[in-house]
Amino acid sequence: MAKENEPVLKLSKIFGYQQAVKGSLGFSKTYGLTSITGKKGIHYKSGNNQQTFTSIPEENKITAVGFGVDDFLIIASKGKKATVAVFNFRNNEKKTLPVAEKIISDSFVWVSFSENNERIGAQGGPPDWGFALWLWEKRRLEIMFHPFRMEPGAKVYKNLGAFRIKYKYP
Repeated sequence: MAKENEPVLKLSKIFGYQQAVKGSLGFSKTYGLTSITGKKGIHYKSGNNQQTFTSIPEENKITAVGFGVDDFLIIASKGKKATVAVFNFRNNEKKTLPVAEKIISDSFVWVSFSENNERIGAQGGPPDWGFALWLWEKRRLEIMFHPFRMEPGAKVYKNLGAFRIKYKYP
């Protein structure tokens, strides 16, 4: 209970946060602060004190999100196979990336755009913790590997072929 002279906190905006979704709080160019809760994007623009909501068209459970420039949101969802899609907040368009077949996990625990926004990286969950990298504009799977299997001579899957990584030990 607040005392007479203490200020009282008054809830005037809705903010949601879903701990199960990794990276669900970020900034977008148009909307400012954005949080992802369930299948909704909650946007808060501090300059004009405006709050808006966006529905995210994803049928499966969202496990991780990543924010990019130009109001793009990467959505990782759980299913028979882990999937990654990119949602555009401006026009509500969703583009699904090819499935990383060699990743065993049914979900991704982390997704992100590269610094130049040309690639999208995602790390799968247990049991293999596989990593996938896509070329965003071409929507093509570029490379995938399993970081816990990176001993000398480990295979890295690149497109349809495989090549070997050579290690130099310190």
